[in-house]
Amino acid sequence: MLVMFISCSPKHDYNLKFTTANPEDMKWNISSGYALDTTETINGKHPIVFETKQSDDTVQAFSAIVYQQIALPSKQKDTDQLFVSINNKCSNLTQACLQIYCLDNENNISFGDTINILNSSGWNKRSLLLPLGNVSHLLIGVYAFGEWTDAKNISSQKLWIDKIDIKLNGEDIENVRYNQPQPLTCENKQLDESLIQEKRIVGIANGDLDKLKLLVENNKCKIIFFDTDFYSALLWNLYVEGRLNNSSALMLNEQNDTDNQLFDFLTWLREYNTTQERKVRVYGLVEYLYDEQINPLYYYVKAFDSKDTESHVIKELLSLLETGNYGEAKELVRNNNELREVLDNNSESDLLYALSQKEVYSPNIKFSVYSHRRLNAEFGMYGLINRFMKQYITNSELAVVFSTPERLNAKPSSHLFPYINPLGFVLKRVYGKQFDVVY
Repeated sequence: MLVMFISCSPKHDYNLKFTTANPEDMKWNISSGYALDTTETINGKHPIVFETKQSDDTVQAFSAIVYQQIALPSKQKDTDQLFVSINNKCSNLTQACLQIYCLDNENNISFGDTINILNSSGWNKRSLLLPLGNVSHLLIGVYAFGEWTDAKNISSQKLWIDKIDIKLNGEDIENVRYNQPQPLTCENKQLDESLIQEKRIVGIANGDLDKLKLLVENNKCKIIFFDTDFYSALLWNLYVEGRLNNSSALMLNEQNDTDNQLFDFLTWLREYNTTQERKVRVYGLVEYLYDEQINPLYYYVKAFDSKDTESHVIKELLSLLETGNYGEAKELVRNNNELREVLDNNSESDLLYALSQKEVYSPNIKFSVYSHRRLNAEFGMYGLINRFMKQYITNSELAVVFSTPERLNAKPSSHLFPYINPLGFVLKRVYGKQFDVVY
């Protein structure tokens, strides 16, 4: 959502000293468990401690993301300076950082900085000095990660924060006149011929499947990206191409709890594709979600297993997927020529990409790396869109991204912290006027 700021009165409580752990007064957006540590006193108060509670899972890892927006005065001088410091300590963590973004009154990033606050020797204070200019507000927060460990040992991974100081020209930020955010409504663009002809990518952000049908019937849209997991959507693509029969599709639809209106659209698209030489393809945007219980890649390969083929290598591949040996399955697909007699080039390419991404988001990698890949998933979605557009559509054809207003927004978004640029921001930066969104 876009925001503007108006001048407001001073005295705003941001709970920068973490004097309360009451959720109603916390002020911060927090992704982990937290409490005041009553076993320790520092600077006359109890510090806040972030920790992951032990669960029934056999393996866990510490993860904490803490952030909020801080308003700044409506008028600043070029000589104004912002001093930021944090006093914290860590236990058995692999990464801990304080991240600061400075944004203007249209929510564009002016600049940002990061402080490494990882330590293992008790309380430590780190600080930085930032020049100000056309800055309306800050987005400030902490992210920290541990490493995979037995659930019984997860309590040893912790982050403590005493306080975060923010001073504008030496004065506490909570005593300074600040700007109050006010929402700006998005432009309600209509779907018309001129919009389509000028674009390479159009986002539909209001869930209107009728508008999506219009873009398909225009005969320019040849690939659609849905806001769902990439692996299950591969089965949708088989269905709209006519490779997956109705009974199998209905069964998978029930297992995935697919919206009935969306499934009706896919059925309509399947019929539409029977009249087209170049069929419309569909893909999912989210690569880090894989339902192990449904195991969609197993059913994807199963669609090519028939009495007519009786392929030994397909049976071997199904066995590997059924037992979760995705790395071995990838090598089999990559190196076995017999598969090419069963899978067409596009299906083989999609499967190989899916197996590769399954490894990229594997929990077997270092937890901090895994976490950053998930947190930066919006940029990964751009990579996916770019790859499949290059592979499957021409420069004169259209791609449609069917997603949410938040994901298609071209402005930074705080709820994505510490990576605050949504998919729409990246697409706008890369495609410029050739990308637009219909609300």
